[in-house]
Amino acid sequence: MKNKIRKFKLFVVHGRCTRCGTQRIMYFTNDAIYGERIVSTKDGSKCAYADLINEGITDELKVICTELILNESNDTYKNKISRIVSNIYGITCDEIDGDIIDTIPNTKCPNCGQRTMEEMPEYGERLISLELSEVTHDTWSKLNIEERKSKVQAELVRQGYIKK
Repeated sequence: MKNKIRKFKLFVVHGRCTRCGTQRIMYFTNDAIYGERIVSTKDGSKCAYADLINEGITDELKVICTELILNESNDTYKNKISRIVSNIYGITCDEIDGDIIDTIPNTKCPNCGQRTMEEMPEYGERLISLELSEVTHDTWSKLNIEERKSKVQAELVRQGYIKK
């Protein structure tokens, strides 16, 4: 992932799943940055910056998710689509130095998918400065619409939004 570099001050927390023991580094901004987000790899060892509004990927994901979720469940998901799109967004991102980006919520374990992530108090919360590359979507842009829908469906299943 080679792209523009931006500087950030981020709060870093180490988390552990109380169910399966998976550990993950989690990043939080110290300022509200609407439409922007810090994405990371499954274990959190690498992260990048994403501009969700200006890149247009989320609009496409909303359309695909609405189609797939409403075919699988009921209308209660209409109001949750934006949150779901944010949570599955990582599937559209190119890898960071060979590691896959996973945007599952910080409260969910990236391994078992349960809402069992807890902060590891022995590490504490630390404020650090990082230079981050912007995410790219070269691999996603090469997929046709059916391949994209398949990837979205698999991620919706993985995160428990729809059943197989």
